[in-house]
Formats: sequence, structure tokens, C-alpha cells
Amino acid sequence: MRVSLVTEPGFSAWPNEDFAVVTNTLAVLLDGGAFSAVLPAAVAAPCTHDARWFTRALGARLVAELSAEPPVWIAEGVARAIDGVATQHAKTCEVDDETHPSAAVAILRELPDVYEYYVLGDSTIVFDLADGTQVARSDKRLSQLAPAERERARRNVRGGYWIASANPDAAARGRQGHIGHGDLRRAALLSDGAAAVVERYELLDWGSALDAMDKDGPQAIIRAARAAEDSDPQAERWPRGKVHDDATVVLCRPE
Repeated sequence: MRVSLVTEPGFSAWPNEDFAVVTNTLAVLLDGGAFSAVLPAAVAAPCTHDARWFTRALGARLVAELSAEPPVWIAEGVARAIDGVATQHAKTCEVDDETHPSAAVAILRELPDVYEYYVLGDSTIVFDLADGTQVARSDKRLSQLAPAERERARRNVRGGYWIASANPDAAARGRQGHIGHGDLRRAALLSDGAAAVVERYELLDWGSALDAMDKDGPQAIIRAARAAEDSDPQAERWPRGKVHDDATVVLCRPE
């Protein structure tokens, strides 16, 4: 695959909790979050690690699991990676606590005959197919919850939403599929901060978004998101929990 990648924090003074990593056959995008940020200052967080640490630790393990030969099912690799990170800091942190860091996951992997994809949480993968159709794959359950609801124990439980955290069972809830080599023209993995241009702000459709990325690079989508957000600093036109979110795009094209 030929890959272009760009990522930008929501605020320059705040660490970017998104993480993306690519190889010649694999693209992984993680959109991190940590509920410990909403705890009262006097309350010690059960996990001493933040979302930035978690996305980088999980991303490294995902690359190892999903680059192995023979290849494992993506969901199986995700489960192993989640379990590995949980084990890594279980002696120092309460990994089963609901405030444990978490991440939405988007993965595209090239195998000899197909491209496999996987989405867990509200990150998005959009495909441009040979017949001209665009298909987006993401899980909208997280984005449909109000911020206060996200802070309660609705993560990785029936009736809530599913996301990568400390429970490897969540991996089985991801959306997984494949596309033939001859059917894929291009694909993009986007964190929700970047996908908002289409999904929330409705400034573009997916076809024109992919065209913009082809013409001006994946940073074109992030620039469009920032322009929309700057025009609505009080979040009145587009209600949202923060003015700017971390935004990451990985644009992939077959060789």
C-alpha cells in the first residue's frame, strides 16, 4: 500500500491522544480517551497511565500481532493486544476500573488476495470501490451518547458501546470484513475528529472528501474541520464537548 498520514492535536498545549502507525501492508489508527480526566482533583486515578500512553502501548502490540505469520484474524489480534497491555500494567493499576484509558480502533491490512478491515468504536474507514461507490464503516453508538453518559459505566457492557480498554472480549464486537484487491481504489482511516467534516458538520460527502485528500493530501480534511470549528467556537451550530478534537487521517492506495 502507498500511505499518507497526518495527525493534529485538538489544542497545541494538550498531548495528542490519537495514534497511527503504518507498515507496507498494515495501517492502524487509535483514537484515545481517558475518563480519569473527569475525576475530582482529590481522587486518585485508579490507573496512573493516560490515554496517550495507552494508544501507543496498544498500537505497538497491534503491529506485532497483526504482522505475524501466519496471519491471525484481526479481532483475535486485537484481543491479544488488549490483554497484553492490561497485563503490562496490572501490577501497578486497577485495570478493571471503568476509568481505565480506552481507544477506538480502525485497521486496514493487506493480505495476498484481499484487504481486511476492522473498526471498534467510533473511528471510521471509508472505501472508494472500483464501481464508484463509497462505503463507510464505523460504530456510531459512542458518538450518539452525551458526554455525561460516556463518563458512566456504559462501556463494554450490553446496551452500551464497545471500545478497546482492558477487556479483550470487546474485540469480538468490532466490525470486520474484506474487499478484493481489484475492487479497492483507495481507502481512508479517520478518527472522529477528522470524520466530523462528513459525519457531523456535513460539509462534504465521502466522495468529495476522498477527492480533496487525493488533491491536497489528507491534511485537507483536517483543515476543513478546523475551519468549521473556528466558525462555531461556542459549539452552538454543532453541539460538541470541546471546540477542537484530535484529528488523524491515514489515506491508503493500492500499489
